[in-house]
Amino acid sequence: MNKLLWLVGVAGALTLTACASSGHKASSSAPAGGSTSQAPVSSASSGESESSAAESSSGGSAGPAKVSIATTEKGKVLAGPTGHALYTYDPDTAKTSACVDQCATAWPPLIGTPAAGKGVEEGELGTITRSDGTMQVTYDGHPLYYFATDKDAEDVYGDGVAGVWHVAKADSGAAKSSSGGGKGY
Repeated sequence: MNKLLWLVGVAGALTLTACASSGHKASSSAPAGGSTSQAPVSSASSGESESSAAESSSGGSAGPAKVSIATTEKGKVLAGPTGHALYTYDPDTAKTSACVDQCATAWPPLIGTPAAGKGVEEGELGTITRSDGTMQVTYDGHPLYYFATDKDAEDVYGDGVAGVWHVAKADSGAAKSSSGGGKGY
């Protein structure tokens, strides 16, 4: 258990460094090519996880990105097509993602055409155009992201990171989380 907490702490510190990088307005440095709405994958294929994360923030638009409700230790949260938890980022606005470059590697955006899954209403979903031209899925006006450190579907390690990342919860709006943070815009 202590080793897991240590790993989460190290991942959090690295993520803070990535998200604190200068120039949050630059375009993604991920290679161009096909993209996918599926970011984190199971720990059994960690090599694929890195390529999926890079692809999810690359040019173009992906196919359907189904957003559903999943149950985790944080309660009912929004989950992407892979079943992994989705997150919101306080510096974002309803029209702009502030997480680009290294930040988007640690926090891959949910890219694609939004599709409502179990427990989610189609009208709550939308998109924004990221600085690299990809379409990022939003929930209630909040851009959605995965956390690259979440390897299993039930993982919610990103909730509360740096006080600005929050697991997206459908029952209380995407702007609120179990960590008590959030920003309504």
